[in-house]
Amino acid sequence: MIYIERAEEPDFWKQYKKKHPSVQYNDLDKTPEGKEVRKQIREFNIDQQHGLCAYCCKRINPDPKSSLNEHIKPRGVGKYANLSMDYNNIIACCSTDGKEDVSTCSAHKRNEYDDALFISPLDQECESYFAFHQNGKIVPLKKDEKAIKKATYTIDLLNLNSYKLRKARESLIKVCDGFKNPEDVKSIYLQPDENNLLEPHIDIIRWWVKNHANQEDF
Repeated sequence: MIYIERAEEPDFWKQYKKKHPSVQYNDLDKTPEGKEVRKQIREFNIDQQHGLCAYCCKRINPDPKSSLNEHIKPRGVGKYANLSMDYNNIIACCSTDGKEDVSTCSAHKRNEYDDALFISPLDQECESYFAFHQNGKIVPLKKDEKAIKKATYTIDLLNLNSYKLRKARESLIKVCDGFKNPEDVKSIYLQPDENNLLEPHIDIIRWWVKNHANQEDF
């Protein structure tokens, strides 16, 4: 997970809500206009996220088989129901098949959510909660009990230590370890490419650079 610094709410989303003030997200599937604006917000967020899932940093694209609109605070649950069209509650997330042993992110999170424990990728401090082992495992970084509890809850809720995610991160650690100078890793991997895309699983690359170069910002 990395911090997502997003642009202001797009005009097309604000205009749709102004035109349909009582609409909820589940209603979007009922009309062609609703389906189109749902697609637009997913594409907009994917671009803001440089082509990465907001939770696991896996590569995603606008195809529904690759990504979906994720509500950080579940849209169908009690007190959060009125946030289903809130721009600040919608991010782009990878789409997995929902099988318990392989699902991650939204498919694993489902409608579970604890506001006091969940670490959002829209939180500027989100990256400070996590560290990585050489084998690709993501673990709590901060030492205080509350921070450990929050990081553990978030990791488990999103299944961020699934086998595929761990192996993908482990491979990237090996690639980074092959560079003699951390600055080379920084210059090659930490900036968006000509298509505005960041390297998949950039969270572990950012951590590696910070750990090896002892830098606070990059």
